[in-house]
Amino acid sequence: DAQPAMQWHPEPESRIIAGHSCQRFTFSGKMTGHQAKGEAWLTKDSGFPLEVDWRIVDVPFKQAETTIKAYSQKDIYTINKERLCHKSSSETTISLEYSIFYKPYGGLILRKTAFANFRKRQDLPLNVVADN
Repeated sequence: DAQPAMQWHPEPESRIIAGHSCQRFTFSGKMTGHQAKGEAWLTKDSGFPLEVDWRIVDVPFKQAETTIKAYSQKDIYTINKERLCHKSSSETTISLEYSIFYKPYGGLILRKTAFANFRKRQDLPLNVVADN
């Protein structure tokens, strides 16, 4: 789990997202074995995340025979009537280089995922921030 390695900083910015008053937090630390940084918009009343946007900063790096040049992810959450937080979508962008039979290629992978499962707050990776 990447949570204990993260350093969180509350920022003065606030905004309304989907009818909820939110505060911006920035974070940095190890995620999936690499240095990452990003921002999260958390609801002021419950600490639920509504938007989390992060990227790996120690690029490029090799993964098998592929060089990852850039990696970023944006997750969107919603809160239902029962006050359960739900990850509703995730968008990942990966820029990479690879070789096939010694011929170099480059590419961009865009992956968008929609989610339908609701989870309780204590199951979310950002719940430590909400208790600050």
